Amino acid sequence: MIRFLCSWLCGLLAALFSAGSAFAFEIGPVSLVLPRDNPVGVFHVANNSPASISIEMLGYRWHQQDGRDFYEEEPALIITPPLFTLAPGERRLVRAGIMEAGDWGEEETAFRVLARDISPLDTSSGLRVRLQMLLPVFLEAASDKSALSLALSPRGDGALCLHARNEGNIHEKLLWLKAPSGARLMMQQYYLPGAAARECVPWNGDGAEAPFQAALISAGDTSPRFYDLVPGDDARRLVHK
Repeated sequence: MIRFLCSWLCGLLAALFSAGSAFAFEIGPVSLVLPRDNPVGVFHVANNSPASISIEMLGYRWHQQDGRDFYEEEPALIITPPLFTLAPGERRLVRAGIMEAGDWGEEETAFRVLARDISPLDTSSGLRVRLQMLLPVFLEAASDKSALSLALSPRGDGALCLHARNEGNIHEKLLWLKAPSGARLMMQQYYLPGAAARECVPWNGDGAEAPFQAALISAGDTSPRFYDLVPGDDARRLVHK
């Protein structure tokens, strides 16, 4: 069994993918929530490049510890087909399903699908970047309970830290944290059930008495929820369901 930590490289490759390069493959949706009574979902994969592309898709169990993401190969997450080649302009469906969904307990279980380009490199026309994405897949909880605590605290070295603790049984996603000036300081952070994390960003003290705004979304939400946070205040427990 392989266990690894997703480094900054994963984020870099995902950013290259999302930039919409002409040679990139495309996948949608970018995440799946699988119902417990029929835990199967579908990804739509398209090749918009002028050349054939081979894609491999692998399933992993997703854990968080000390604010970091860890992944383990997960044979119970079945990808069909796991390996395929698309001609230019070709599209296809790829199914992702969980075996024995009832064996995973009552809370939401998190997985990720690694989709990566494994085509032979051809650098005759210049640099070619191999693209890959880590796509979240969630097996839904038996009954949703959202309970996320957030707090902002200034640090002595001039940083501002966001402390998060997920005491619910479903994931929460921070879409962004916005300063009173309107600047977005943090974006696209997942907090899995039972996880705690801290992220710090440079801060000059502007807006110390004014509320920052956090935008969150969780399983079952059709639109973001917005919460005000003031640096130095006690943690705010955001119970949604």
